[in-house]
Amino acid sequence: DGDCGRVGVRTAGKPAQTRRLTRQGEGLGDCPRPEMRGGGTCHPLFCGGKHTMLPGIAGVVLAGGKSRRMGKDKRGISIHGKPLLERTVTVLLEVFSEVLLVLAEPEEGREHERVKIVTDIIPGCAAAGGLYTGLYYSLCPRVFVVACDMPFLQPAVIEFFSTRSPQADVVLAQLANGFQSMHGVYSKKCLPFLRDMLDAQDLRVQTIANQSTLNVHLISESELIPLDPQLLSFMNLNSPADVEFAKKIHPI
Repeated sequence: DGDCGRVGVRTAGKPAQTRRLTRQGEGLGDCPRPEMRGGGTCHPLFCGGKHTMLPGIAGVVLAGGKSRRMGKDKRGISIHGKPLLERTVTVLLEVFSEVLLVLAEPEEGREHERVKIVTDIIPGCAAAGGLYTGLYYSLCPRVFVVACDMPFLQPAVIEFFSTRSPQADVVLAQLANGFQSMHGVYSKKCLPFLRDMLDAQDLRVQTIANQSTLNVHLISESELIPLDPQLLSFMNLNSPADVEFAKKIHPI
């Protein structure tokens, strides 16, 4: 992981497919949160300032779903003027120096100087397969993973997860409706367990939290409320009704 945390990281393993994504929010001034002042640009949708990128951990976006319930590709759906995929990638680029985008299959003719785009190592394994792929290709010892259909990600919450328990192999929120596996931190120690899960066709990512030999840290709702009172960070869009609901929401 010698190159972890550097801008413009190399592609590991087999050749990665790349796509062009628009970067936004540069040169927006000082972050209004005093604890985050000092270098690196915050996400323009939520902060509009600067902070230091996190070392030793990469951001991973899973964008290989089939969007069956949505009826069309989620990635281009616009929420408050920003396509879902662009919103998600932009947030992670403002927090992590290494960002990976995991796709189900190659997409020709797309590129980005700061996003390393890879395709599923084991096809057809849903989010579990995407997590395995992103973790495998990352140059960092740990990754923060989200799905591409989460429109209200917040840098402060991502930073809280990424720094909450630096020695943990898994960091997940445990909300009233269960584990939130697609807004969490995973270390490379998870790789053999994920591979066994994929081989057994156990595609429930939350299963990894039950591994007794992994250091698992769970974050409660009460810890998150001060940062995200509405817990919007964990909202994902699966249907047209979800999209219409999200368009009516304006994060606090």
